[in-house]
Amino acid sequence: MKGQHGYVLPGGEPLLHPDFEEIYTTLAKMGFFITLQTNGYLIKDKYIKIFEDYPPRGIKITLYGASDETYQKVCGIKDGFTKVHQGIQLLRQMKIPVHLVSTITKQNIEEHKKMAFYAFINQIPYASTGGIRNSIRKENAELDEIRVKENIEKSKIEEIKHFINNPINIERKPCTYCKDYRLGYWITWDGKIRFCSFLNEPDISIKELSFKEAWQRLVEFEDQLDWPQECKECDFSKVCFKCAATLATNSGSVHKINKEYCKKIRDYYKRVKEEDKTNE
Repeated sequence: MKGQHGYVLPGGEPLLHPDFEEIYTTLAKMGFFITLQTNGYLIKDKYIKIFEDYPPRGIKITLYGASDETYQKVCGIKDGFTKVHQGIQLLRQMKIPVHLVSTITKQNIEEHKKMAFYAFINQIPYASTGGIRNSIRKENAELDEIRVKENIEKSKIEEIKHFINNPINIERKPCTYCKDYRLGYWITWDGKIRFCSFLNEPDISIKELSFKEAWQRLVEFEDQLDWPQECKECDFSKVCFKCAATLATNSGSVHKINKEYCKKIRDYYKRVKEEDKTNE
């Protein structure tokens, strides 16, 4: 859960939680504006009353394809798109704001345009990305199998081109690149408060501390966190955009670098420079 001016109930899949209704209504009664992040598969009539009594600020649905066949490939379920479509239409009838997002992979890239068109004809905001961040909880080799390599390389090269003209200030601390710096937080399923959902640290328990004390410790952790010395001394630091999550998901810790990732940045930079020479 992420707090700022409201609460986001993210996944896994929040509707699978046995106490979802109690958690949702309790937060709503406390006055929080709630945004729900879901795959949309479980949205059905049973939620009509709860959403009528306590309307969410919005519901963000991950769209994995535009057909049941693609949902079978991506999610392993036979009627995925049909069920998600029904859930989306139910929310639209209730006039609840819906936003669709997609991560484009090798399994659904052929339906990318169909997903965008589906959002267009239903007049629903839509965003897609080809980037799949590494994970510190999952074997990244598995993620490499579904990534669209061309999309990642194109995105990184465009990013480096931008930062050649707009250099990154390595003196800025890692957490200052996060829009939720000193504003937002995540509460994990086991009661730990963190500033980023991609991290496994810090281990600050809101079960053992008051919220005020836990929050103070979290801010202290953010303020004290700094780049590894290798980053500060790197010749490519001005074009290598990263945050604490980038470090952790590539190296396993916010305090270490991943030499393979660093090499990729150097290679992308050289390709940009070679393109510039060719175009002169």
